[in-house]
Amino acid sequence: MGMVTSMKSRVARFVRDESGEVTIEWVAITAAIVALSTALLMQIGDGTRQLSDNVGTEMTERDVTTTY
Repeated sequence: MGMVTSMKSRVARFVRDESGEVTIEWVAITAAIVALSTALLMQIGDGTRQLSDNVGTEMTERDVTTTY
């Protein structure tokens, strides 16, 4: 019986302990920041790729004079 009582008190103490909640909240907040940052960078990346393609096209279509 002593072992069961000890186990019950440990489980009860674990349930009452709130110190781990802060860690879980920080992990959730960090995951949200990473997800939003990734989505933002993907949007910026698409625009940057399009701009780069436009600049490349413009540069290849220009005539370059090689004589002075």
